[in-house]
Amino acid sequence: MFMRNKRNRQIPTLNTASLPDLIFTMLFFFMLVTNMRESTPQSPLDLPTGEHLDNTKDESLVHYIYIGVTEDGVDFVQLDDQRVSLPELEKRLSALSPNAPQATIALGIDGKVEMNRVEHIKQVLRKKKIPVIYYLGTEKENPD
Repeated sequence: MFMRNKRNRQIPTLNTASLPDLIFTMLFFFMLVTNMRESTPQSPLDLPTGEHLDNTKDESLVHYIYIGVTEDGVDFVQLDDQRVSLPELEKRLSALSPNAPQATIALGIDGKVEMNRVEHIKQVLRKKKIPVIYYLGTEKENPD
């Protein structure tokens, strides 16, 4: 049989001096490649102007609904980044409500849209019990 020479071997210590560099490098990488949730209308909107407009507090919970008219004169409704019909909008809002009870809707309404269309969408939001609705606008420039 073999005789093993038993001697006390020490495990070398782990050098953690470069660990903060690695963590900050990974943090920087994820900051660069992560997309923040943004939504832009697929057709340009003529939003109303106003003074002293406020920004939303937490944009991760905001869902955008754009109501506008294309260059061809056709009305459209867009939820976040996809155009939807009114029945489909109701289905998608139903899917949002149970998952995110704190969900907030931001309405971007073109100046050319008829008010009855906007009122119909507001009725859908009331029916789905969406608690908070913001209206999008652009800040009025002061000629000082």
